[in-house]
Amino acid sequence: MTKPIMRWMILGTLLVMLTGCTTMYIKGTKIEATSQNRAVYDAVQRYERVLSAGKWDKLINLVSKKFRETRGTPGNEKDDYGYEQLRDKLNLFATQQVRVLKFKVEVEKIEFDKPNLAKVYVLKQFAFLYPRGKKRRGFDTGTLAQMLVLRYEQGQWKFTRW
Repeated sequence: MTKPIMRWMILGTLLVMLTGCTTMYIKGTKIEATSQNRAVYDAVQRYERVLSAGKWDKLINLVSKKFRETRGTPGNEKDDYGYEQLRDKLNLFATQQVRVLKFKVEVEKIEFDKPNLAKVYVLKQFAFLYPRGKKRRGFDTGTLAQMLVLRYEQGQWKFTRW
C-alpha cells in the first residue's frame, strides 16, 4: 500500500475508536443518555408539555399516589399536602381557569438513590395568571431551582414530589 492510503486508514481507524468511546448526552443537556436517564427525562418533558398546555386534569395522571409535597419545610406539616389535596388543587386551578403563560423546565442533573427512585434537579421558568376578582388579576412569575422526585411504578416514572 502507498503511504497516503495507509495514513488515511490509520486516521479513519483512530477516528472510529475515539467516537465509539465518547459519552452520548440527551440532546440539549449534559445528561448522559442511558435508557434510565432518558425515561426519567421523558417523564419530565411530559410534565412540562401538560403543564404548559394548562391541562390541569391531565397533570394528575403523571403523579404517584404516594405524592407528598412539603413545600421545602419538612418539619412543618401545616403546609404539606398529598395526592388527594393535589387533585383538589388541580381541580380548583381548572375551575378558576388559571392560565399558564409560560412554563419551561431545564433538567440539570438526574441521580438515582435506588433503581426505582430518581432525583431530578431542574430550573423552572414560569408565569401563571390567576383570576382575582373582577378588576384585578394576579400573576405568579419567576425562576426556581428545584428537585423533583420520581418513582418507577406500574411501568412508568411518576412524580412523588415537585
